[in-house]
Amino acid sequence: FPEGTTTNGTSLINFQKGAFAAGLPVQPLIIEYTDDFHVGMQLVGISALPQLIAMMCNPYRLVTVYRLPIYHPNEEEKGDWRLYANNVR
Repeated sequence: FPEGTTTNGTSLINFQKGAFAAGLPVQPLIIEYTDDFHVGMQLVGISALPQLIAMMCNPYRLVTVYRLPIYHPNEEEKGDWRLYANNVR
């Protein structure tokens, strides 16, 4: 997850450096939880392990994954990961 954390699901927050520092193309995805059990929304600020455990306790997850077009950075974005991340966002 490029944000490096979870949110309440109402908006995107700033992306972290990780995927953008190399200046290579990225494949954006949208992960939509379509059931009523929203672990990421309920456990904001909790580390990944407790969230993973909570998710694993749920007998099933309804998830839709949307693949967006591959984003190729321009030369300016290759030199500025923040610009690149913001433009992908």
